[in-house]
Amino acid sequence: MKMLVTVVFVITSFISVNIPVVNQKIVDFVKSSEGKQIDRGECWDLAKAALDDAKAVWATPYDFGLKYDFKKDPILPGDIIQFENVVFKGDLYSMSMPHHTAVVIEVLAPLHVKIAHQNFAGKRTVQFTDVNFNDLKKGKAQFYRPQGQ
Repeated sequence: MKMLVTVVFVITSFISVNIPVVNQKIVDFVKSSEGKQIDRGECWDLAKAALDDAKAVWATPYDFGLKYDFKKDPILPGDIIQFENVVFKGDLYSMSMPHHTAVVIEVLAPLHVKIAHQNFAGKRTVQFTDVNFNDLKKGKAQFYRPQGQ
């Protein structure tokens, strides 16, 4: 008896998105700062230093660029996130941020990103954390696309 075997290959392709120059400069600055304390070590200090280094146009206190809806528009590395009273709960973790600023350094999936931040979990140095926005249970996360001069 002959057996017919069918093998199916699933090929996944990711659409490459061009990262704006100002965003790439922000990512480069933040990645080079891992483990270091930027200014006073406040979360906001990292975003400020990265935006200034990239010569981005922004205004204090939290106008980091063009606001967008992360559920409708693609998230890019170099974007800034302002968290307000957020709670994330996944199968094996929970995380909360009452008032926090972070920088996206990598997009792992459409709503799953790696962020850089400081003044988090008792550390005032730049650290990287994976955040899955499918696990956002409470609060608001406002995304900003930095704007060049």
